[in-house]
Amino acid sequence: FFAYSSVAAFFACLASLLVVFVAPRAEGSGIPEVKSYLNGVHLKGLFSFPTLIGKAVGCAFSIGSGLIAGREGPIIHVGAILGSAISQGSSSWFKMRLPSTIVKHFRSAEWKRDFAVMGSACGVAAAFGAPMGGVLFAIEEGATVWRQQLTFMTMYGAVLTAFLFSIIIGLIHDSHKAPVIPEVLFGSFKEEASHITFTTTDAPYVILVGLIGGSIGVLFSAGQRVLSGLRKKYIRPSKYSTIIEVIVVSLLVSLCRFFVPYIWGKCIDSHDYEEALETHHLPLAAPFFCEHDEINDLGTIFWVPSGTMLKWILHAQAYDAIPVSHLFGGLAFFFTFTMLVFGIAVPSGLFVPSFMIGACFGRLVGLLAALVVLQL
Repeated sequence: FFAYSSVAAFFACLASLLVVFVAPRAEGSGIPEVKSYLNGVHLKGLFSFPTLIGKAVGCAFSIGSGLIAGREGPIIHVGAILGSAISQGSSSWFKMRLPSTIVKHFRSAEWKRDFAVMGSACGVAAAFGAPMGGVLFAIEEGATVWRQQLTFMTMYGAVLTAFLFSIIIGLIHDSHKAPVIPEVLFGSFKEEASHITFTTTDAPYVILVGLIGGSIGVLFSAGQRVLSGLRKKYIRPSKYSTIIEVIVVSLLVSLCRFFVPYIWGKCIDSHDYEEALETHHLPLAAPFFCEHDEINDLGTIFWVPSGTMLKWILHAQAYDAIPVSHLFGGLAFFFTFTMLVFGIAVPSGLFVPSFMIGACFGRLVGLLAALVVLQL
């Protein structure tokens, strides 16, 4: 535990140092700042080279430390930075500037904004493998100024980005042969959905999912409002207390990730997990003090990476593959630490943490629906 928690705290500290001393604009996901810029608000240093390094490298350290953080928001910010830089063909950090004959047409505030829009759309396409999602994000959430020409340019860039992303992911999964392009990011439901039909009796459970999700969102926003006020008053006035907060939160996350499966976890047969592994490219689960053909049931929620845990909850086939108590524990863990991490001085996104929270209570509602059906 001490080796694991020390390495995790060290990585989290490096991410915080990049934000506090190198690139303050690299903190958080960067999406609110990008949207502000696209709607006419100038934020100094938002698209600078230090921010690019702080966001990209710091995000890697944040996720590597085990903090409940996503990469999707930072990738969108990185895409916007690269887009704006390409349009200008210059860098004040490196004191470099391409000849005007090459980029004269694009060297204007209008084109810089448009290229930032295209970059953010490509960031969404890279983060989720969804080019249309990137275009819709740029149109609906990003820019207020839009034109038809920008639609086609954004679409071309997003499609190419998603294609290259898929090829790279395919090579990672099947490096010994031609790349297999994945259909979706967190696994396909093609096989599961082939024998599932929805009826009007399922509507109450869909409504219940919406009510729970909305309530959790309200609690999250209220908690963030309180935490932001406390941070502003007691922590952010000092750079060193800001870094100490990151280290403390990292140690708390490591404490839960390690000791919850260590104390309460049980070694179970890995058959169900191996089925999901073969179908949806789940990585091998760490045995966590179990035999080679067993896995720790709580370790598949608390110990594994976020993407792996999400795939496991989404695709575990057996009704009792994940007990209700484990889902409640995962829900409490991810909700609490998502609230604590989002706001500390590290680059972090909210997409995947939100997915994990939703997957936990969504499967809980599914188990409730199955119990009602069995009772009837």
